[in-house]
This record gives sequence, C-alpha cells and structure tokens, in this order.
Amino acid sequence: MSCDKKEWMQYLRTENDYMTFLLEGFHVPETNQNESDDEYLLDVPNKKPRFTKNRNEPAESIDELQEREKIVKNKLEQRKATKGKSKNALTKADRRRMKLEKLEKVQKMQSLKKIMTNEVLKQDQVAKDRKVNHGDEIQKNNEKKSKVFNKEGKLFFSKVEIEGEVKNKNKGKDTNPQANLHKLKSQKKKIRELIESGEKSKAKDEKQKMLWESAFQKTEGIKVKDNEEILKKTIKKRKDIKKKSKEKWNERKKKVADKQAAQQKKREDNINKRKTDKQKSNLKKAIKKGRTF
Repeated sequence: MSCDKKEWMQYLRTENDYMTFLLEGFHVPETNQNESDDEYLLDVPNKKPRFTKNRNEPAESIDELQEREKIVKNKLEQRKATKGKSKNALTKADRRRMKLEKLEKVQKMQSLKKIMTNEVLKQDQVAKDRKVNHGDEIQKNNEKKSKVFNKEGKLFFSKVEIEGEVKNKNKGKDTNPQANLHKLKSQKKKIRELIESGEKSKAKDEKQKMLWESAFQKTEGIKVKDNEEILKKTIKKRKDIKKKSKEKWNERKKKVADKQAAQQKKREDNINKRKTDKQKSNLKKAIKKGRTF
C-alpha cells in the first residue's frame, strides 16, 4: 500500500462518520437478521438470454437462425423509418425556407423594377414635354416670322395681323381657276382696248385700280390668283385629273359589266347542264323499263 496504516484508519473513520450522518438524516430503518430479503425483491420475468454469439459463427439450430433474422429485420426497419422521417422533415423545411427566400427575392426585384420603370417613364415624359414645348415655341416663332417677313427678311404687309380683327373662315377659298382666268383676261382686254383707243390715262387708272384691289385682298388674307400661266397650268392639271378619273371609272364599269356577264353565263351554263343531266337520267330510266323512243 502506498499510504500508512494510521492514515488508512483515519480515512475509514471519516467515511463511516459520513455514512452514519446520511443514514440518520434519511431515517433508514435498521435491518432485522431474522427476516428474509426475498419479499423486498421485485418479481422480474425470466428473460431469455440475449444473443451474444459472434455474427460470423454459424447458427446451432433453426430457432437461433430465425431469431437472428428477426433481429436483423427489426434493425433494418428501424433504420429505414428513422432515416426516412428525418430526411423528409429536413427536406420539407429546407424547401419551404428556400421557397420563401425565393419569393422574397422575386418580390423585391419586381418592386425595384416597377420603381425603375416608373422613374424612366417619368423622365421620358418630362423630356418629351420639354421637347414638344420647345418645338412648339420655335414653330410659333417661325410662323410669326414667316407670316410677317418674306425670304429676304423684309416686312410683308399682306400678312400683318391686326388685333381685334375677326377673321373670315371662307377667305382665300376661291378655287375656280377658269373663272379667275376669264376675269383676268377680261381686265387685260379692257386695258388693251383703252390703250388702243388712245385713252392712256383711263387705262393707267384701271391698272392702278386693279393693283389696289389685289393689295387690299392680300391684306384681308385672300390669296390673289392673278398669274395667267399658273392659272392655265392648274386648269390643265385639273382637266388631266378629270380625264384620268373618268378613264378609271369607265374601266371599273367595264369590269363590273364583264363580271356580271360572266356570272350570268355561268348560271345559264349550270341551268342547261342540269336540264341535260335530267334528260339523260330520264332516258336511262326509260330504257331500263323497256321503253323505246
């Protein structure tokens, strides 16, 4: 022994004192030597001894082999049950978590996309409005300039607008070049006749009167058509347009008539065919019945 006898005795005494203290504290009754200990023991059923042989050793009997098989099957079933449950539970939780995360990401992306598109649309609209307003201002300025000034930059009196003046909507709608040409020719003829007769002052006054009349018409916004060549060209152009439209109309009428004639012919042919087919069928039936013609 590593320790001394006195030390060992001292250790045993301390342990004894500690045990007596515990027994007194928990009120453990003293044992009676005459009483048997069997009545205090629990009834334990007789269990078969667990199989403790090595797996590699062969079974001694069929019962032992069946017992081994049952044990292995039970173990496998337990493993499968526990494994499947844990895996399924984990996968479901993971899937649910992943699905929620994905939904959150998609919602965030959609909200960001909406915000960005709205911002872009707003900026585009603002830019368009600015562009339109700027373009309208430029156009208005150009229109004002073009109305008042000619190409050389000089003031064009016929286009000066007077405030408070009521504009007539039907002004400048003289669209009969034939009448304008006839009027112009008659005026020129009158002036020429006055010059030929020797009344040059009257011819001059008439010419001045014509010029003043055209000037007043221009100030009122009426388009004066006093150019003989342009009037002749417009008359010729209108005649050509009328001629072309007339030709087109005649061609269309001809096409419609031809189509109607073709349809009528087809109808008549179909009627005649039906008649001949009916006659042939009647003839065949009569021949079958023994009739002769």
